[in-house]
Formats: sequence, structure tokens, C-alpha cells
Amino acid sequence: MTKNKLKHLIICVIWLSGITVFGQQNTVTTGGDASSTDGSVSYSIGQLDYVEASGTGGSASQGVQQPIEVIILGSDDYEEISLIAAVYPNPTVNRVTLTVQNMDKAGMEFQLHDLSGRLLQKEVINHSNTFVSMEHLSSSTYFLAVLKHGSVLKTFKIIKH
Repeated sequence: MTKNKLKHLIICVIWLSGITVFGQQNTVTTGGDASSTDGSVSYSIGQLDYVEASGTGGSASQGVQQPIEVIILGSDDYEEISLIAAVYPNPTVNRVTLTVQNMDKAGMEFQLHDLSGRLLQKEVINHSNTFVSMEHLSSSTYFLAVLKHGSVLKTFKIIKH
């Protein structure tokens, strides 16, 4: 084998190994593996890759969607609050779904703020699932606050692509 052919072969091998090494790469906040006698699972938190498509028949999100859930318990001054709230998909392109469970919706609302704290949208929460349209907003980070009688129960950080 001549030196020139050997040189090209080595370059091709290095180039192809670089492609296979980075084939399943993604930037995530954290993650890991969990296993038990029933099985195992690999998970990641903060993965940003997905595609959202919408049309007249509805919308579909392909890829990774990770809802954020929180349970907040109230203090002795108020009745006990047991709120389960999730926002998905996050990050989003067009809209997010705010799901509120285990709580009376009377006096509940959401407020959408930009990074400077400016109020962009405000709406009363009447149902378990509330859709928050974000298609008119530019790509940025936003804060979605869930309030009951003017008191903030939970704030979500929303990333808009």
C-alpha cells in the first residue's frame, strides 16, 4: 500500500469514527440510569430537542417532552394547598398546556411575563387544561405564574424557540 493511500485510509477512519461518536449527542441539564428488579430506565432532564407541528386538525409534538410537576403544601395560616401543576411541552414553539389538578379553580389565573417582568398575558383558569398561546412571541425565556386570589402558587420557566 502506498503512503498516499494509507494516509487517505487513516483520514477516512478518523472522520467516520468522529461521526459515530457524536451520533447520539445532546446537551442536557442532568440525567442518569435507574434500575430495579422490575426493569431499568435511562432519563435526561433539560433536553431541548423536539419538533412541534400544528394544523387545522390539531397539533403534535415529536421528540422529547418533559412535563414539570410540583406539589406545594400551604402554611398554617391558610387551608392546606395540594396543587399538582404541569406545563408541557417545554421548550415550546407555538403554545404550552397548563394542567392544574387537585385544587378548586375558583380565583385561579395565570400570568405570562417576559424576562424583564413585563406582563404579556393574563387569563382566568376555569378548566384542568388551559392552553397558553405563545406563537405571537419571539424566541426567548418567559415566566408563567399560577395565582390563586392574587397569591403566586407556582412559577414555571418557559423556553420559546
